[in-house]
Amino acid sequence: MSNYTDRSITCKDCKLDFIFSAGEQEFYETKGFQDPARCKTCRDARKIAKQVKEAVSAGESNTTSSQETVAQFWNEEGEEQPHRQRRRR
Repeated sequence: MSNYTDRSITCKDCKLDFIFSAGEQEFYETKGFQDPARCKTCRDARKIAKQVKEAVSAGESNTTSSQETVAQFWNEEGEEQPHRQRRRR
């Protein structure tokens, strides 16, 4: 039996609440990870932005697909696109 229960955490970036499930908590503990500070959408956006930045720094010429993917998360002014809060099931 698990000693974990689902917890609601407020995302550091978008300020929306997301569920940190009991299973995720157990996994994080076994790996020695800290509790997440960002929701999945914001974590994915940061990961893509980092990949694009690294590609540009490395001088890759074909970053169009990465740039298009990043455009899904940020608008032309560099502001994050709104995303929907994940619903509980």
